[in-house]
Amino acid sequence: MSVPCPQCGFALPSDARRCPTCGRPAGDHAVPAARPDRSARPLQGLTVAVAVTLSAWCAVELFSAAVSLTRVFLINSLLDGEEPSQDALDVNDGLYALSGLMQLCALLACAVVFVVWLFRARANAEALSPLMHRHGRPWFVFGWILPIANFFIPKRFVDDIWLASRPGTPATDWRGQRHPGLVRLWWAFYLLYFYAPQLAERALGLRSDDPGVMRTIALVEVAAAPFGVAAAVLAIATVRRITAFQELRRTAPVAEARLAP
Repeated sequence: MSVPCPQCGFALPSDARRCPTCGRPAGDHAVPAARPDRSARPLQGLTVAVAVTLSAWCAVELFSAAVSLTRVFLINSLLDGEEPSQDALDVNDGLYALSGLMQLCALLACAVVFVVWLFRARANAEALSPLMHRHGRPWFVFGWILPIANFFIPKRFVDDIWLASRPGTPATDWRGQRHPGLVRLWWAFYLLYFYAPQLAERALGLRSDDPGVMRTIALVEVAAAPFGVAAAVLAIATVRRITAFQELRRTAPVAEARLAP
């Protein structure tokens, strides 16, 4: 059996004499009954919304990859001197355009829900911990769209929210704390998915209607799909972990314990 530390929320064994994270003696004050911190709002609903929209995006991405792979086979047949039926080419062209539209709509839905979740998670982190974050809230939007900044600022948001929400983070200065590996992995796959294909297309000059170029573009899209799905799965895992941290802190008797004499 374990009880939360009244200072930092770390789960202490029932026989612990001192919290290993903040150093507070376990018997300083009686631990009152848990009562939710009303200044921090529940995140479970938004967490489910993030998971649903990202899962839907994964399904759309896999559908798009299948269409692109079919496009590769059709173009290979064309380049080998075979004559694919015109109906097959027309159907693939239509599905290719449809999958692109579906990707855009799913991506916009994910972006909106994820940014809303970030705002709520940031507000909760500020309510649960006095630690300062590195960027103001306007960067929650500008950080995703401004060149150069969008390579690192969004990850910093999530790093700061994670560290401020995690039970056991020192209540002084967490900047020396090691950044979470799960967030690093998510961000690496995100960058690979969104930017590696763009760099490949620019490097190879893939800007014409030549069948060989169209085949290469389709191959790049197929190769990028696993990175996108991995990024989405890791994003869901990150969101769920931060939500669990905040729910533990939100329902722990931290505020009452701090007011004890």
